[in-house]
Amino acid sequence: MAKLVDKVAILDAGSPYAKKLDRACRASNVESQVIALETPAHTIKSKGYKALLVSGGAGSINTFDSPWYDPGIFSLGVPVLGLNYGMSMLIKTYNGSVRTAGGRQTGVIDAVLDDSLELFKGCKSKELALVTHGDTVEKLVGLKAIAHWRKRVIGVADVSKNLYGLHFHPEVIVTPKGQKMLDNFFKMAKLKTTFNIAKREEKAMDRIRKQCSGRPVLMLCSGGLDSTVAAMILKKCIGAQEMYCLLVETGFEKKGGFEKAKDVLEKIGVGYSIQNAFTRFYSAQTTIPNRANPAERRRETKWMVDQTEPEDKRVICRDVLFHIAEEFLIEKFGGSNDACIGLGSLRSDILDMGGHLAAHAARVSKSHSNNVDVQRKYRHEDRIIEPVGEFHKKEVVQVGKDIGLSNEQMTEHPFPSEIGIALRLVSMHLVHVGRHFAETQVLCKCVTEFDKVKSDHALMSLILGATDEEDRKEMKTVAARSKFVATVMPLEVVGMHGPKKTYYYACALSDNKDLSPKWEDVFFMARMICRVCHDVNRVAYAFGGKVPHIIRDITPTYMTRHNYDMVRAADYLAHDVLRQKGVYNKVDQMPVVLIPIHFDRGLLSGEPSVRRSIVLRPFISPTLMSGHAAMPGKDIPNDAMKEIVTTLKKLPGISRILIDVTHKPPAHVEWQ
Repeated sequence: MAKLVDKVAILDAGSPYAKKLDRACRASNVESQVIALETPAHTIKSKGYKALLVSGGAGSINTFDSPWYDPGIFSLGVPVLGLNYGMSMLIKTYNGSVRTAGGRQTGVIDAVLDDSLELFKGCKSKELALVTHGDTVEKLVGLKAIAHWRKRVIGVADVSKNLYGLHFHPEVIVTPKGQKMLDNFFKMAKLKTTFNIAKREEKAMDRIRKQCSGRPVLMLCSGGLDSTVAAMILKKCIGAQEMYCLLVETGFEKKGGFEKAKDVLEKIGVGYSIQNAFTRFYSAQTTIPNRANPAERRRETKWMVDQTEPEDKRVICRDVLFHIAEEFLIEKFGGSNDACIGLGSLRSDILDMGGHLAAHAARVSKSHSNNVDVQRKYRHEDRIIEPVGEFHKKEVVQVGKDIGLSNEQMTEHPFPSEIGIALRLVSMHLVHVGRHFAETQVLCKCVTEFDKVKSDHALMSLILGATDEEDRKEMKTVAARSKFVATVMPLEVVGMHGPKKTYYYACALSDNKDLSPKWEDVFFMARMICRVCHDVNRVAYAFGGKVPHIIRDITPTYMTRHNYDMVRAADYLAHDVLRQKGVYNKVDQMPVVLIPIHFDRGLLSGEPSVRRSIVLRPFISPTLMSGHAAMPGKDIPNDAMKEIVTTLKKLPGISRILIDVTHKPPAHVEWQ
């Protein structure tokens, strides 16, 4: 057997949670490496990992196309912790069985733990935990049940062999004791916790020096934290004379963002150029290959001005940016085949897009904007430099602090790079009313009016399948007290159905309390709606009184300068209130989104849909990977929220202001 090394392998079963596991390992100062789930056991053994973590997967282990794995990984003699799909793998290897559960199992639950075990040392017998799986244990053979939820087994173990499985996520912050569980696992595996930020900085700088090796680098900068820290590290590694920065004005920046970006480059002290390319971005299109069959003809996207697909927006913006960079590279360095392009890609970005750190390029959690044809060409030629590619988002803040970044820059809310406000404009030409729209509207109404729903209602089985008696008792109490109205909005927004990314409806809650609802009731109803209604990804509270009518159409919304300016103005005004009230740093970010929904129009009134609404998304997450929606009155002062709503309502053409009250998961931070 190979000599053991102080490193844990993360076997990626194909869900976004592999990168969250990676971040959690590094939060414990444990070195980790993400590898493909199908990696043979003998290959893993030859690497000498001290322990294995198996991430959740994108589906059930019972499906015909479930990812293959080598059962021998459980016989290597090292501790293994399988999460969700990984737990199902362990049960199946021991000749047990799991079945697909009914209903969407996404949300925070009360897990009952066997706190006598080393894995749960320091935990109480009942702890909050995030579940996202669709499988449930049917039969155990040779394994001990170590955690339960209701009557379901959500944790198993063969303690004598240090093999564990959990059907919940310890790697996310909404499982408060999850990091403690992972620390206990690392301790059992005798892993050293010495892989700290300083070591990673040293490792990253060594890699950059070797990769550059005297070659000039064109650093793409946006003024954001990631690219700024990347530029500073690059300067520290190769010197200002060997690098040059390019700042591209896309037209999608927030108000004042471009001027701040120029100031940042001046302070870094490197040469730079500015390119104004709004017209080019505005009128761009590209082609996208078919991932399932690369040999097929590439799909041509719509022009950016007509674009409604968020993933296409990302790819178009990155494609244009890289073509501009390549043209500038040729102009600046004379077409040298040695010149490189520097990016502010994070470790999580690289894992997302199947880069050099990822398990395998074929299984990518999203079509990341950092991965387009021109970039792939440069990456293949080893001409992409990623100075912060070893770090996750919050770690970049620490690195920035270490190399002298100002406190103002380190506390700036994240903003989506070159795509910017284009991602926060929900552009639609046609209404999205699928075959389940009417049923979803009725089901949402059943949840918010549960005190009035009869036991023989046609949809009651869906509620019973997704809730327990305690949930239903609370639903009745809240429904009778708050009298919410649920209104499904006919648009698609991004979220997570289990570990899969999905595009489903958003639901608006409203009542007669307007600016002063009982926020605990709002958040509770939001959780219940997302748990019961499979076709709802997120819930927002609509200020302005009860929404009196069902919404069945939208305001046609294009990617025009006028709409960009509206998003930009709303974003500036909302964040300006946070700064004036001294609560800007109370939230980790607050996307401001323009949606094509005109409320308060009767179906028979004949009034056309011409207005739009603004959604606030205040969000709290120490990791910026998972987290919870900020609650007014608790996380943000009520007076600050009221002032934001009052200010934004004065903007022309605005119907209502909403606040997103959905945690991640089931919703993403962004709406697209």
